[in-house]
Amino acid sequence: MTVISSLKPCRASWSVKGHHPLQDQLISYVLDVTRPGNELIIKDGPTCLSRSDMLTLGLQREMDSMVGNGCLRLVREMANMQGRDVFVADLHVTPTWLPPTNCDPLLHFPKDADQKDALIIPLWIPGHFLLSVKTLYNLRYCIQNIIL
Repeated sequence: MTVISSLKPCRASWSVKGHHPLQDQLISYVLDVTRPGNELIIKDGPTCLSRSDMLTLGLQREMDSMVGNGCLRLVREMANMQGRDVFVADLHVTPTWLPPTNCDPLLHFPKDADQKDALIIPLWIPGHFLLSVKTLYNLRYCIQNIIL
């Protein structure tokens, strides 16, 4: 079992050769299409993810937003452990900023967004999500341009 406090950023994890053999075994188990799709794989607070949810990550399919939100929650918590205050937009909300709903994105941001170290905004582009990361400096510049 992995706990968030034991996770640290590691550049080697992002390379093809960065996988540990146990990590490969775990990924193979989770993404095994011959196992029951309704098997509970992750329970984190109110979020429960099954194998079917996790399969959206590994088989070149569209990712389930619950899975994406869970992954980005870990990013936010890891940033918090490093002393960074980060806001991550909800993957269920950001698609509503596009047509036909055209919801106002600013209504989704916290009131102290300008004080955050970074904003992570997963933007839905048909077929995939694109991560947009705004740092405090860039955010103030954007807000000034919106207001002016």
